[in-house]
Amino acid sequence: MTVAGGFLGVVAGIYGIIAALLLLLEAHGDGIAIRIGAGGAVFSLFAILLGAVAIGERNRAAGWFLITAAICGMLWVGSWLTVAAFSGIEASGGYVPLAMLAALAGGVVAVL
Repeated sequence: MTVAGGFLGVVAGIYGIIAALLLLLEAHGDGIAIRIGAGGAVFSLFAILLGAVAIGERNRAAGWFLITAAICGMLWVGSWLTVAAFSGIEASGGYVPLAMLAALAGGVVAVL
């Protein structure tokens, strides 16, 4: 199960990187969108790295770290989207938390 969870984490991380880069391309100097995209890219990189470790190591620690990285990524992006909503700024970036949700599922599968 660790291989399947690691593979899911890697795929989710790649999807998160693509979503974050697309968000950064359309940010046009908006500070909140840049923070969302940069944070999403960092946590997606963590998901890729930890997914690869889960594939190679076959222990549950990488799965737990993948779960932690996914939750931190969802909190980072969600908090900045909330700040944008209360500030009256229309910021996109909803696809990055979806990638973190998939990485969370990969971490759960890797721990099982």
